[in-house]
Amino acid sequence: NELLTLLKYQVNENIRMIYSIPPNLQSKLPETEFRQALLNVLLNSAQQLGKQGGTINLHIDKSNDRLHVEVSDSGSGFPKTLLAEGIRPFASYKEQGTGLGLSMVLRFARSIGGQLNLKNDSQGHACATLTLPLGI
Repeated sequence: NELLTLLKYQVNENIRMIYSIPPNLQSKLPETEFRQALLNVLLNSAQQLGKQGGTINLHIDKSNDRLHVEVSDSGSGFPKTLLAEGIRPFASYKEQGTGLGLSMVLRFARSIGGQLNLKNDSQGHACATLTLPLGI
């Protein structure tokens, strides 16, 4: 909740954020690292939407001892090159990007036995899904 409140002040006013998070959801993830990973994915969407605005959806649920975190937006989607080649450190597809945001998220996910999947939905919008163990 703290992260989502903070994020409201970091994105343009024309970006609508929709959250779907079950009440009382608990996990035993490293708090600082998880918070940074989630922030990186959400800011990536906000930067993609930029000044034209749009919608960011955050959906979190759990099943089979796994936490599923899905962030999707109404932007133009991930570049085809990124989807084909995968996430690589210092390979940025944004004008002011460093190429480290999604690399850090991927490294975090793998370090605890999780994964990060990127895709564009049927309408061409970006969707990033983190699948993480509930407790490590």
